[in-house]
Amino acid sequence: MKANQTMQHLAKKKGGRVLVTGGAGFIGSHLVDLLLDEGLEVHVLDDLSSGKLDNIDSRAAFFPGDIGSPKDVQYAASGAGVVFHLAAKTSVPRSVDYPEESFAANVAGTINVLRAAQEVGARVVFASSSSVYGEPPADGSPFLEGDRTAPESPYAITKLTGEHLCRVWERCHGVPSVSLRLFNVYGPRCAADGPYGLVIPRFIAGLSGEGSAPVVYGDGAQVRDFVHVADVARAFLAASQTDRSGAVINVGSGAAVSVLSVLDAVAEGLGVEARAERLPPRPGDPRATLANIDLASSTLGWRPRVGFHQGVADLCRRTA
Repeated sequence: MKANQTMQHLAKKKGGRVLVTGGAGFIGSHLVDLLLDEGLEVHVLDDLSSGKLDNIDSRAAFFPGDIGSPKDVQYAASGAGVVFHLAAKTSVPRSVDYPEESFAANVAGTINVLRAAQEVGARVVFASSSSVYGEPPADGSPFLEGDRTAPESPYAITKLTGEHLCRVWERCHGVPSVSLRLFNVYGPRCAADGPYGLVIPRFIAGLSGEGSAPVVYGDGAQVRDFVHVADVARAFLAASQTDRSGAVINVGSGAAVSVLSVLDAVAEGLGVEARAERLPPRPGDPRATLANIDLASSTLGWRPRVGFHQGVADLCRRTA
C-alpha cells in the first residue's frame, strides 16, 4: 500500500486530518510539506517562539498557540487522526540554566498533547532525541534502542520522560504512539544557532563569509551521525503507519562523519579553501555519536535516501 493510501486509511474516520505541533520549526515545517503533498489536511500548532510563520505552507491551517495550554492543543487537535508532536524547548544549555522552562514545555506540554489525542482518538508520533542515551559507548559502537539511557541534561531528561509518558498513555488510555530518537538533523531551514546539525550551517556561514570563522575543537576526528531533514520527515510519516505501537526507534543515517569531513564537504560545496580556527577539545564532547538504524528499517521500512555529501552540496548551492 502506498504511503498516502495508508495514511488516509489511518485517518479515514477523521477525514484525513493531522496535527503537527511545532510545525513552523525546522523539522516540523518539512514534515508539514510532506503531509500536504500526501493529500492530507494539516493543522499546525506553534507559538512561533523559535519557528517562523514563513516556514508554513499556505495550504496548512495555522493555529497560533502554546502546547502549555490544554485548550490550545485540544482546539488544534479537533478531528485529527494523527498527532505529530515536535513542539519543544530544544536548547540544551538553556535547559541547564532554566530547567523549569524545559519541563513546563516538554513534559507538561506532552501531557497536554496526549490528553488531546486521547480525547479525539488519535495516535501520536513523538519527537524524542538521541540525547537520552547520554555518554556514547567507549568503543564508538552505534547506539541501540535497547541500550541503557543516562540523560545528561534537563532537556534530555524531558525527552526520555516524554517517551515514558507515551507508553503510559497507551497502557492507561489506549493512545497508540511511536517515539523517534532523532540524531543530528540537518537541511534547509536549519539555523546556525539552532540545536540540529549545528556544525553544518555554522561552517557554511563561516566559509561563505556570512558568519564568524569555523571552529574545530580538538583534532576534529570526533564523529557524528547526520541525517537529512527530508529523510526525517519520511520517518515520521512511516511511524504513523506502523502497527508497532509503543516502539522507540532511532532515526539517523547509520554513518559516522568526522568534523573535519564536514569542513571539507562544506568547502568543496562552496568552492573555497577548507580553513578553520583550531581550539582545544571541549570538556565532555563525545568522540562518537552513531545510530544503529536496523529497527527503523525492519519496523518502519525506512532508510535514509539523502547521502551526506549530496545533502551538504545542496545546502551550499542554496547559500551561493
